[in-house]
Amino acid sequence: MVAIGLFFVPMSSFHQFCLVKEYRRTKFCNLGSSLVNSMRKNLHFRLIISWMLLMLSSGGGMGAQSLPHADMPLTIDQGLSSNKITTLFQDSRGYLWIGTEDGLNRYDGYQMEVFRHNPIDSLSITDNFITAIQEADNGDLWVGTRNGGLNLWHRRDHCFSLWRPLLFTPDVSAADLTEISGLLRLGGTELWVKTPSHLLRVETVSQKVAAFGHYNNVFNNSRAVRYPLLAGRDSASIWVGTKDGLNRFEIAGRTFKRFANVVGNRQDGGSTVNDLMWIDNDRMMVGTSSGAMLFHCHTGVSQRVPAFLPDRHSERVNAFLQTSDKQIWLATGKGVALLDSDLKSYRPAIRLYYNGDEVNDEVTSLLEDRYGIIWVGTRKNGVFKFDRKPRKFSSLTPRDPIITHLESYNFTSIMVDEKDKMWLGTDGKGLYVIDKITEKVTHYALDPERFKSGRDVVFAIFRDSRGYVWIGVSGGIYRYDPYLDDIEEFDYAGDMKYARLLRDNQVRAIVEDEIGNIWFGTRFGLYRYSGTTLESFFTEPGQAASLIDDEINALMIDREGWLWIGTRKGVSVYKTSKDQFWALRNSDVGEKILSNDYVLSLAEGEGGEIWIGTRSGLTCYRKATGETSIYSVANGLLNDVINSVVEDRKKRVWVGTNQGISMITPQGHVSNFFVTDGLSGPSFNAGSVFKDQSGRLYFGGSEGLTYFAPESIRVNQFVPVVSVSSVKLIHQGVVKRQWPGEAGIIDLKYQKGATLRIDYSTLDFSIPHKNHYKVYLEGYDETWQPVTEQNYVAYSNLPAGDYKLKILGSNSDAVWNEQPTELYIIVNPPLWQTGYAIAFYVVLLAFLLYSIIQFNVRYYRKAYHDMRVKNVDSQKIEAQKEVLSRINRSLTDSINYAKRIQEAMLPSDDIIKQLVPESFVYFRPKDIVSGDFYYFFRRGNLLFVGAVDCTGHGVPGAFMSIIGYDLLKNVIEVQGLDDPGEILMSVNTMLRDTFKKETYLYDPRHGEVNDGMDMGLCVIDYDQKVVRFAGANHSLYVVSDNEIATYDGARSAIGSECRGDCFIPKEIELAENDILYMFSDGYADQFGGPEGKKFKYRRFRHLLLNIHKLPFEDQKAILHQKMEEWMMGATYEQVDDILLMGLKPMAGRED
Repeated sequence: MVAIGLFFVPMSSFHQFCLVKEYRRTKFCNLGSSLVNSMRKNLHFRLIISWMLLMLSSGGGMGAQSLPHADMPLTIDQGLSSNKITTLFQDSRGYLWIGTEDGLNRYDGYQMEVFRHNPIDSLSITDNFITAIQEADNGDLWVGTRNGGLNLWHRRDHCFSLWRPLLFTPDVSAADLTEISGLLRLGGTELWVKTPSHLLRVETVSQKVAAFGHYNNVFNNSRAVRYPLLAGRDSASIWVGTKDGLNRFEIAGRTFKRFANVVGNRQDGGSTVNDLMWIDNDRMMVGTSSGAMLFHCHTGVSQRVPAFLPDRHSERVNAFLQTSDKQIWLATGKGVALLDSDLKSYRPAIRLYYNGDEVNDEVTSLLEDRYGIIWVGTRKNGVFKFDRKPRKFSSLTPRDPIITHLESYNFTSIMVDEKDKMWLGTDGKGLYVIDKITEKVTHYALDPERFKSGRDVVFAIFRDSRGYVWIGVSGGIYRYDPYLDDIEEFDYAGDMKYARLLRDNQVRAIVEDEIGNIWFGTRFGLYRYSGTTLESFFTEPGQAASLIDDEINALMIDREGWLWIGTRKGVSVYKTSKDQFWALRNSDVGEKILSNDYVLSLAEGEGGEIWIGTRSGLTCYRKATGETSIYSVANGLLNDVINSVVEDRKKRVWVGTNQGISMITPQGHVSNFFVTDGLSGPSFNAGSVFKDQSGRLYFGGSEGLTYFAPESIRVNQFVPVVSVSSVKLIHQGVVKRQWPGEAGIIDLKYQKGATLRIDYSTLDFSIPHKNHYKVYLEGYDETWQPVTEQNYVAYSNLPAGDYKLKILGSNSDAVWNEQPTELYIIVNPPLWQTGYAIAFYVVLLAFLLYSIIQFNVRYYRKAYHDMRVKNVDSQKIEAQKEVLSRINRSLTDSINYAKRIQEAMLPSDDIIKQLVPESFVYFRPKDIVSGDFYYFFRRGNLLFVGAVDCTGHGVPGAFMSIIGYDLLKNVIEVQGLDDPGEILMSVNTMLRDTFKKETYLYDPRHGEVNDGMDMGLCVIDYDQKVVRFAGANHSLYVVSDNEIATYDGARSAIGSECRGDCFIPKEIELAENDILYMFSDGYADQFGGPEGKKFKYRRFRHLLLNIHKLPFEDQKAILHQKMEEWMMGATYEQVDDILLMGLKPMAGRED
């Protein structure tokens, strides 16, 4: 064993740890105290610590982070028009507007709507380089561009217009008027506009413009994206930032005062003022290209605010943000900084990560939205989101600087002892022991050889009643002795037989029973250690009271002392009092007890319930009644693979899956949590879960450790407001008409086959994909539709009428708004349903009725005359018609009875679904009865599936099908043959012998039976995972990995003379998702289409390949629809019986 000691050295809020490696077998490293003392005496060390203290944010204990990190950015990959951000703005409705160097974007949490200049669209924005955004009182937006002047976005019409009065400002050049570098609204109708050398006052109602020139150094060629405009505290002045420094404009006097000494007279761009922000009535922060300045307005004195860690943040400050909690954030040349409360310096605030790498990009803009989220716009990497609300979970990952340099963060087992030491087993890199009190981390390589190759896996950690810690690894068992403070390999009770068995075994679970026995669940067998001896338990074939399976994944001792054992084939329960096992698993006859027999985790609830996590969901087993409840994705779980399960003190059940953590309340409500909630990662390891003495829960995953106190999880209390983003009328996949979400009333004409789609959003950007919605269309829906995460609703073929759509939304923590958002929808009837059309219909109907009456009067007069003349002949004709009718009715009744007999002969849909759940049978006789039939039969691990096409169709074909079905059933079910070739050969012989008795059915000259059948037969072997196929004029299609393979049978039909092995079977290996298709020739030989040709096999194969990934019921429906379309309704008559079967035999079957 190798012990590698890692020590935290606590210095105020900073936790620095050193690495000491020592290769030994007995003791922990004890170098901590002397190392710390010597380092504290070192002055150089103290200076380093002081420097790093300012770098790291305050906090201590497990999970503290020196610098928080922002989420993955919004970039062109998420639909952003450009990664080069110029400005950020949130409007009064909550939409996030993102200005870039290549377009304007509106973001609703789900999708990005992009606005770009279109030369042929006069209603598009005039330029793509966005510099500034301001909102008018009516919700319209003023948008400044670099080369396109001032634009106005009309919210109701969802379009832009160039504000042309600005272009005719006297004494200002056209070039100066088209470059807008700043906007400021004062009052309801007054807008101030900054251009390169002027400040413009715009009266938006009267459209009057006044221009005021300011100092402009023509030798200073620097150019910022935007320049700030800040209203004075006295409302009588405006502070203006320029490339040449800071100016104050007196509104009444219309004069500028320049403060050149704020940043000095520099012509290298260093005097550019990028942003302004008030601190109090006298002081303001000035962001410049040279850094941050604190400016005293009354005295005109400024002082530099130094940037701490200049290697991380450049001197450049582009923007300020004062948050709702009065913090001041800075957008700098290399990231985001936070101003100290004493205003004397600023330091890094957050880290920006993109695809796992830290981004040191220039930050151009900052915004805090109405829910407290900080949005960070960068020069090259898009927009980052930083949600300052406390995360629900804490995590230990490579991103957490409190514990770095761990060789693995893939934690496969967890245990927290009574001293609050955290024991973490890894997937290949041994064991870590973290003392949260002394902040010491010790790393153990339990098996040095396996450690070097990354195979030192720790599957289980368990502390027994005597204080010993048992460690199950990939190569045996280790034990920590608290009295010797040492980890040694277990001596296996001195028995070399068990030493060999367990050293070559994976010890996956360890528990202790009520009398002190230690139980080990392994990949091969169950072991019990009494303290002196070891005993093993294995599966005994034929013994119902033995272990159900040898591969064990989980162990648990319940309150009654029962040992629960989770295996690949169900759960074994061992009762100590009876010294025997009994099984809990799904029966072979279909009784569903567990969600799946492959068990991954076990836990006991406060009420005695046993929670069983499997590969296909979670099962709650009630010992008292034997009843079970199953939870799966259908009930709201994130994923059906339940790797770990534990119950908290409030009887809520927490499960770790492959896609996050789900929580089930005692009432059955499911809540889901993701990485955005603070999880270490989406995937958690089997059995890697622990609940400590305080009730805190720990989940180990492939990307780190997640831990939390369930009672302290905070809920997002912000109440969202739903906003309609867009309304679209879609017909045949094409958007025919589109309305802005602000329209309020949607007025449209009815169009058959059209779909009305309404998109909406709560505009709560915390975790948008966890926001929920429910809608109710008054006048159409009977009640509110079910709650869903889908942020749109679609109605097809909405009848003419007046409707009111009501939408309620919740945030990611299910806090709902109480007042629904309403949208009025008016569907006008088509022309033929209007009032004028109805009046025309009434007149036309009256005329038609009159005409019909007159026609009938004339007809009956003539008919009466003819009837009198031909009375005798009419009576004879009627008598003959009656006789023919009775004959036809008798024949039809007989054929219908034959149909019922034939249907009774064939297996029902329920039987087929029991044999092959993933399957369909498309059976379409040409006449009432059919000459095609299908066959399903299961014997042991073999499934027989046949598709048969008898000679002819209708009644003759039906009689042939009865003969063929009886012969096939006799050969398979009575004679017990299982080779498909032999089965076809036997059926062929028996059919020939049957028909030889009738000379008209047999041609002795050629030895051929005049009537026969084409047959395809598959024998599916579930144990071998193969299908054996033989065919008589039949083929088999197999779809595997998106490719279709054809396996042809013999060219001889059943009933032909055959010498030797005519029907040679073919063996095909099957994967889990492989699909078999068997069919008669009826589908491919059907005439139809525009040219009246056969469907043909090439088109048939292409159709199957296109639909094979769909659910089987959908495949069947599509095949029927395609055939109807091919036959063009009643244009082409069906020429033959159609039989087509599709099945996925290996679906859902375990290896």
